[in-house]
Amino acid sequence: MVKATKISTRAECVVCVLEDVYTASETIMLNEAKKKKIVEETLDLLHKKLKDDEIPSSYITGAHRILKKISRREDPFKEQRKICNDAGMRVAEQVDRQLNSIKGRYERFRYLAEWAIAGNLIDIRTAGTSYELASSDLQNRLMEASKEQLAVDDLRKIYDEVIGSKRVLYVLDNVGEIALDRLFIRELRTYGIFVMVAARGGPMTSDATVEDLSYVGLDKVSDRVIVTGADTLGLIISEASKEFLDEAVNADVIIAKGQANFYALSTYRSRFSSTVISLFRTKCDCISSVFGKKGKIGIATIIENK
Repeated sequence: MVKATKISTRAECVVCVLEDVYTASETIMLNEAKKKKIVEETLDLLHKKLKDDEIPSSYITGAHRILKKISRREDPFKEQRKICNDAGMRVAEQVDRQLNSIKGRYERFRYLAEWAIAGNLIDIRTAGTSYELASSDLQNRLMEASKEQLAVDDLRKIYDEVIGSKRVLYVLDNVGEIALDRLFIRELRTYGIFVMVAARGGPMTSDATVEDLSYVGLDKVSDRVIVTGADTLGLIISEASKEFLDEAVNADVIIAKGQANFYALSTYRSRFSSTVISLFRTKCDCISSVFGKKGKIGIATIIENK
């Protein structure tokens, strides 16, 4: 378990934002003038807003909105997103077949939770996959990630919290991994739990939208699908939809996937009375250090109020 803490934007986060948006502009093959314009506007954004000390995902969201505006593409990475979803579904088929041999409620819960965390490796922005990727590469990376032990493992406590709940709000992260989330959510519903699933309101890098949910069939195993807000990277509380905030208050448990969602729910933990669970793989030492670790690691934890 980890105490809630404000996730501040560090100097290295600025480098990450610039490198990310520039690489993205190269991937969609923009001309030099447009790439330069994107970098200029991103630098201006960072100069004006860094003093506000917002969570890192706020700046990445702003940078990619600049890219979408200048490129005139609402979904610049549509092809890459489909590759991720297809790779995730192929791995999920194998995981589902293996599930048939696993007995015991906790054992099945743990198996599917570990795969949901391994799936968080799929991120076209980071984690070594980057914007240039192939489906076979992703499948191999997922298989490797599934063999790694969690660096922070509170799954037994998480199971106890979930099994005693009636309403769970499951906040999604990336495309691809949502095929593995689908299996986990399907299992949660066998406990008699009402499971709401929250996706992004518009395409933002590799974050999953309602359209992606439908593509992998996740909508068919959920009791309700809502949007967290607009086209943001992860959850940004200032842009969250009223529907999401209402459901977050009413849920017994919030399960949030991904580092960007961890930023928001750790920083604003006091706003939620629900049990808040975070499942993800860290992308940098900035966040691994919160847990006293280094490197890219798997996390399954409960975020406690201070």
